[in-house]
Amino acid sequence: MALEKQYPPEIIETEHLVLKRQSVDMAERLFVVKDRDRAHLTPFIYSMDKTHSVEDVRNRTEMLSRKWDEYANYSYLLFSKNDNNEIIGAVKLRLMNWESYSVHVGYWLVSPYQGRGLMAEAVTTMVKQAFDMGFNRLEIRCRPDNKRSQAVARRCGFTYEGTLRQASYVREQFYDEMVFSRLKSDS
Repeated sequence: MALEKQYPPEIIETEHLVLKRQSVDMAERLFVVKDRDRAHLTPFIYSMDKTHSVEDVRNRTEMLSRKWDEYANYSYLLFSKNDNNEIIGAVKLRLMNWESYSVHVGYWLVSPYQGRGLMAEAVTTMVKQAFDMGFNRLEIRCRPDNKRSQAVARRCGFTYEGTLRQASYVREQFYDEMVFSRLKSDS
């Protein structure tokens, strides 16, 4: 029997962050944040190749909104409670498989906010949300050269399962993907 599809809250607060469902009215602010940190974000966020204007961000946000409504991707922007409610990153539940009770967790954080434990706080919040929704398996995938993402996965209790060789093809190049998982029974 498949997991019953449901929506998570559109706003979630943690000690240092407010997670808000990504919406079109945030497109201009989001573009400015991503464009300012483009050199840092581009190597690991492939959608940056298609993010050159506010309109690009608006179009992507509209697509993510449709995916939310279709129970396919719950994308949140991260706002810092301590810095004038500035957008500092994103976290999402994506690639939902309601039949096998599994979901992927994705995330990014602008460079000035790294090293403070904020992404671990956001991912831990998504882990709790996913398990509360009934998911059994959560997965994080990242490239072997993305040491910070690996550290977040480990810090949040994910187990390294192995590396998928040449699992993705992006920018005319094959990349390996490290796979980390966390099961509800691991908690």
